[in-house]
Amino acid sequence: MEHALRSTNIFIIGYLAIGAGILYGHVADVWWLRFYLKPFIMTILLLGSVTTPDQRQIKNKKVFLLAMVFAGMGDVFLLFKNFFIHGLGAFLVMQILYTVVFRQDIKMPLKWPGVKLGGIAMVLALILGVVLPHLNDPVLSVAVPVYALSISLMAAAASFRNYRVSRKSYRMVLAGAILFMVSDTLIAYTSFVQPIAGQGFWIMSTYLAAQYLIFAGMLKTG
Repeated sequence: MEHALRSTNIFIIGYLAIGAGILYGHVADVWWLRFYLKPFIMTILLLGSVTTPDQRQIKNKKVFLLAMVFAGMGDVFLLFKNFFIHGLGAFLVMQILYTVVFRQDIKMPLKWPGVKLGGIAMVLALILGVVLPHLNDPVLSVAVPVYALSISLMAAAASFRNYRVSRKSYRMVLAGAILFMVSDTLIAYTSFVQPIAGQGFWIMSTYLAAQYLIFAGMLKTG
């Protein structure tokens, strides 16, 4: 157990170092730092997931790892403007796979689903209401709503992970899913509506926190 904790700490420290480098790259406008470190975000979390003994049972562990692979692909695609739709597709697959993994911790029938789903539906409607009028590309006009729906379903699944999970695991994964929605909302707003000050920093800081919280919450390493 002690060896496993040391191994986990190494990956966490490495992840923090990579994240700090990327965020510094945004603050100081060092493009190459952002560009070359971004592919390592999911690489180090994937290595940590594979090599660190799980502290809880994940029935769909291979699906969870595959989701992380697609997230890494999305990170790389979004480094290039011409591959935006490819990045969107990769993260769409990631969200679907995360939702499949979250499903194992959901007890049916759902208890009071209306309140949680209603809140997420309101956020989804707000996002689409602001972004959709600015989408002139027919492909994006379809892809963005589908993507927004998928991430909303992922957040909904995370909010119902209340079966056989600790309070810590539940809260970390839910916080990660919510931060993922925040990060992607910022991407959509700054890409299609208007830029905001420090947008790269805010997008990446929420994204980095989201991926770590999902990783740590699912494996209970945090």
